[in-house]
Amino acid sequence: MTKIITAAEMAEHYEPLIDLYGALRKIEAQAAEIEQLRRDHAAMVKEANIAKARLKGVQKQWYADRAALGDEK
Repeated sequence: MTKIITAAEMAEHYEPLIDLYGALRKIEAQAAEIEQLRRDHAAMVKEANIAKARLKGVQKQWYADRAALGDEK
C-alpha cells in the first residue's frame, strides 16, 4: 500500500537528511585532514631518524679523530 504524503511532511523528512549529508561531508573532510596529518607526521619522523643517524655518524667520526689525535701526543 502506497502512502501519499504532503509537501510539508516531505520537508520534515528531507531537512534531517540534508543535515546528515552535511555532517557526513564534514566528517569526510576531517578524515582527509587527519590522513594528511598522519602522512606529515610520518615524513617528519623519517627526517628525524635520518638526522639522528647522521649525528651518530658525526659523533663516531669525532671520537675517532679525537682518539687519533690522542695517539699522536
